[in-house]
Amino acid sequence: MKDRTRVLLVATSLGDSGFGVAAALSANEKLELAAQLARLGVDGIVAGFPMGSPGDFAAVQALAGLAARWEEGPVLMALARPLAADVDACVRALGPVRRARIAIVCPPPSNQAVDQVEASPRGDDGDPWDPLPAIIVRARSRFEVQVSVQDVLR
Repeated sequence: MKDRTRVLLVATSLGDSGFGVAAALSANEKLELAAQLARLGVDGIVAGFPMGSPGDFAAVQALAGLAARWEEGPVLMALARPLAADVDACVRALGPVRRARIAIVCPPPSNQAVDQVEASPRGDDGDPWDPLPAIIVRARSRFEVQVSVQDVLR
């Protein structure tokens, strides 16, 4: 039976991909912060968005190397848009991690999504986003999956 008194704590400060404190942290600082968060007992760490930049990919990969050595510890999460290329980048970056999750962040159902779609790569069939069920299946072939809608206030 699940413990209904337990509160899950997920640290998102390492995965902001240019928003907030993560943009100012070096790779070594991110590794140090992740190790401290694991010692504090957080349930999950958002490592970053591997398709965001080569630096973000390298940071997620480095955090995955650290997390692969944890006997027990937080779930390491990598962010993806609903695109096969994003999911594949997450799988490559997370590599050997035993406890990992791909967090698929869908665009908001608003006019803001139009701007994001126009700036995003196209899926295999020319649509801006790949079909979500297929993306979930692709991601679940290797890791746990979490799906959310992007905050419309960003």
